[in-house]
Amino acid sequence: MRAKPKVESTLADRCQTIISKTVRREPDPALVRFLAFLARDMVRRPARQKALDKTLAQRIRALVSDTQVDLDATLSDADQCDSPASGPLVAGGA
Repeated sequence: MRAKPKVESTLADRCQTIISKTVRREPDPALVRFLAFLARDMVRRPARQKALDKTLAQRIRALVSDTQVDLDATLSDADQCDSPASGPLVAGGA
């Protein structure tokens, strides 16, 4: 038996509903392997772990302090999907 595709809808405003296919994201195998490597290394060699250097932390803070992020901003289709086929469908009118 095949699983039915899942669809979600979002009411954008009074006259527009956004219907999109729910995309099940599989974890990135390379990232999973890398994180597993880090976890094993932390267990095997705990003495190699170091606290974040204060100077480096200040440098990082200075580099990102002017960065503005709008968590409510709408993402472009390219940012939301891996392929055009899984992008949102917009229905509605004025």
